[in-house]
Amino acid sequence: MKKSILTVLLLILSVVTYAQKKQKDTAKVILPTKGDLIFFETIVDSLSNQSKDILYNKSLKWMADSFVDSKEVIQIKNPEEGSIVGSGLFDYTAPGLLGERERMSFMVEITAKDNKSRIRLYQFKYKTFGSAGYGRASASKDSDYYSIDKRYQAYLNEKQWPKANRAYYQIIKDKVQAIIESYNSFLKNSPVNDDF
Repeated sequence: MKKSILTVLLLILSVVTYAQKKQKDTAKVILPTKGDLIFFETIVDSLSNQSKDILYNKSLKWMADSFVDSKEVIQIKNPEEGSIVGSGLFDYTAPGLLGERERMSFMVEITAKDNKSRIRLYQFKYKTFGSAGYGRASASKDSDYYSIDKRYQAYLNEKQWPKANRAYYQIIKDKVQAIIESYNSFLKNSPVNDDF
C-alpha cells in the first residue's frame, strides 16, 4: 500500500515538474542570416501575366505606401533591371523594465522579373529614443543608429539570457515578417492595371 501511494506521488510530481518546464518557452528566436548578418529574403512567385514592368511599378507603389517619404526612402531605381533599393523604418517598444521606444532602420532591395519578384531586408540598425522622445527621430542621422547584428550574435551564443532578449527578437521577427507579407499581398491583390 505504501509503495502504491509513493509511486503515485512520484508520478504526479514528475508530471507537474515536466509541465512546468514545458510552460517555459526558452527556445531562442532564430532570424535568417547570411554569414553573421541578419538577412531576410523572400521570392514572391506565381504572379501569372505580370510583366517585370508591372511588378516594378507595383513595387514602387508599395514602397511609397509602406514608408513615409518614398523620395527619401528610395535610393536607387533601375527600371531596365527591375531593381529598387531603399531604406525602411519601423518603431517598436523594447521589452524589459524601461520599455523604451526604439526605431529600426534597414535596407530594402526589390528585384522584379516576369511573373515573380524578390524582396530582401538587411543592414538592420536600431536607435533608442530615450527621454527626448520622437522630437529627435526626424533629425536622426546614421551615426545615431547601432547595428543589431553583433547584438544578435551575442544573444545566440549566450547559454542563459533574459526573457526580454527573446521577446525583443520576436518583436523584430514579427515586424519584418509583417512587412514581407504586406509586400506579398500587395503584389498578389493589387490590380494589374487601373482602368481610371
